[in-house]
Amino acid sequence: MTRVLAITLMALLTACTIAPPERGPDTAPAVGARPVSAILYKQALTVIYDDGALCAADRPVAKSIWGSALSGCPHLHSFTVEEVSPLTSVRLPLRLGEAGAGAQVKLAVVIADGSVVNFAAP
Repeated sequence: MTRVLAITLMALLTACTIAPPERGPDTAPAVGARPVSAILYKQALTVIYDDGALCAADRPVAKSIWGSALSGCPHLHSFTVEEVSPLTSVRLPLRLGEAGAGAQVKLAVVIADGSVVNFAAP
């Protein structure tokens, strides 16, 4: 009985010292990935990329122009948001493209190649 217990204990200790396998290529950001949609919430900004990555940023309280870097995804791109008028809805989807004359919110995301992807909401 003690021999079985000793073998089991040795097997468990050996299993604990084995390094976990490295993650595959899905951990590396896709080169040239571009934002395709964005949503501004009362407390956060989310940006979805064409490779399926969902990135987010906390939204500061009562700031009309703010920015930072996206987090929670492989694309840590910087962004700037300009809120022309206060957000009245809980969720505001932003359209891909340049802002029109009456835009309430403008979002600019600087991607890896240095180009800017713009979003806006009327």
